[in-house]
Amino acid sequence: MASTSTSFISISMPSPSIFTGDNYDYWCIKMKLFLKASALWEIMEIGYEEKKKDVQYTDAELKKFSDDEMN
Repeated sequence: MASTSTSFISISMPSPSIFTGDNYDYWCIKMKLFLKASALWEIMEIGYEEKKKDVQYTDAELKKFSDDEMN
């Protein structure tokens, strides 16, 4: 009987810094780096359009959404 083993690698990211009112320029740089590392900076630059609900997407559209989220 063959046994299977599954292992997961867990990488934790630090929480973003909370702006306390001091050193805005330094905080801004840290926040930008955090968002880039989290692959979220593009949303800051171009915005986010929520996908429509109650819509039947084609397989091609679903694949595009999936591909867009991976890039």
